[in-house]
Parts: sequence; structure tokens; C-alpha cells
Amino acid sequence: MIASGYQLMVQSKADKRPSLENLWPNVFPPDTPKHSSLTEITGEENEALLLNVIARTILPKQYGGKSSQVILFDLNHKMDEIDKYLLNAMSLNEHFSQEDRNFTDEIVKECLNSIIYISCYSAEQFDLAIEELEDLLWDNENVSLLAIDGLDAFYWDDCYDRLRRMITHYRKLCQRLQKICKEHKICCIYTVETNYVQAKTDSKGKLMVFLFAGQTSSLRTSNSNFKILLHLT
Repeated sequence: MIASGYQLMVQSKADKRPSLENLWPNVFPPDTPKHSSLTEITGEENEALLLNVIARTILPKQYGGKSSQVILFDLNHKMDEIDKYLLNAMSLNEHFSQEDRNFTDEIVKECLNSIIYISCYSAEQFDLAIEELEDLLWDNENVSLLAIDGLDAFYWDDCYDRLRRMITHYRKLCQRLQKICKEHKICCIYTVETNYVQAKTDSKGKLMVFLFAGQTSSLRTSNSNFKILLHLT
């Protein structure tokens, strides 16, 4: 199949996006998250973990970050105090000097400008945000991460309108996100509530994954109340 001019331009932009591999070795497996992958976070500290991931994505490389932009879909409206997570990540980096501490306000402000923040209050708004995502990626070549807090936030709205089961709702969303991530070579990391995760398991408690051709890896850290599920393509 011959690629169109638009597809060639998308591929060219995608190839230039920063890599997020080895973003946070204490949490993620080596060489992850890879572009085109989806990562699910669940547990008591899921928002905190996502904020840490965002902080490490937008921090300058000299402080251990990836110097990348982030598109954040805030569906639960709990994503605040990102500056606190930025300061914490910087302070843990060996290259963050005493002199740098005099410029923390400027560094944090520059990092916050790397977040494209989109707040959604309904299933319709979220659906529209996904529809417009490709235009955002076209206009912002330095975006490597799509962060979503509360992928399941509007399930009951969707269920009322379309009578969908949770697993169908989850599968449809992941298919849409996977297609965009693969085409534009970005990562997607999202949080979900524990009861939503339980609805994706069969009667024996086995996680049901339908659509990913690559490897699926699940891990829980020994000292934290969260779990991450990686869909690696």
C-alpha cells in the first residue's frame, strides 16, 4: 500500500519524538515504556504515580528527565501539585546542584509549560478530546506521552447511553488509543479504579487482554500500593 503525503508527514514527525525508555528504572522494567505502548496503573496511589511519571517526562534531561511534552486528559480532577513532584524528582537527581536550587521556580515554570492540559467533565467531552488528539500531536512534535487520569471515569455515562459492559467499554477505548499511539509513536499511561480492573477479569481472576499483539507484563512493587500493567508492542 502506498502511503499518502499526510501519512509520510505523520511518520516523519513520529520518528523525531523523544524516547521515554528507562523513564523510571525503580518502577518500570528496563527499556520501557516503549513508544506505541499502553500502561495501566491501578491502586491507592495511582494518581501520585501518574504525576511522578509526568514529572519525569517533562523534566530537562540534565535532571534525569526526558525533555518531552505531555498531553494530559484530566477526567478525575485530582491532578494537582505537579510542582511538588517536579521538585522531588529534581532533588533526587545527582546533577541537581546547589546553584540550580536558586532557579527552581524558573525550571518548574518551564516544565509546566510542557503540559497540554485538557479537562473533561463528560463522556462526550472525552470522546471529542480523543477525536482531536491527532491534531494536537500534529501541532506538537515534542509530545511523547499521553497521560489519562481516570480512563474509566465516564463508564456509567457510556453504559447508560449505549448499554455497554465494562470490558467492552475498556476494549473500545484501548483500541482507539492504541491506534493513535502506534501511528504517532507515543506512549499512553492511564489510571483506572480497582473495581473497573476487577470487571476485566474472568471468574478465575485471570486478566483478559484482547487486542495487543506484543508482550503483556504485570508487576507490583513491594513497598507501594499500586500495580502497573504494561501492554508492550
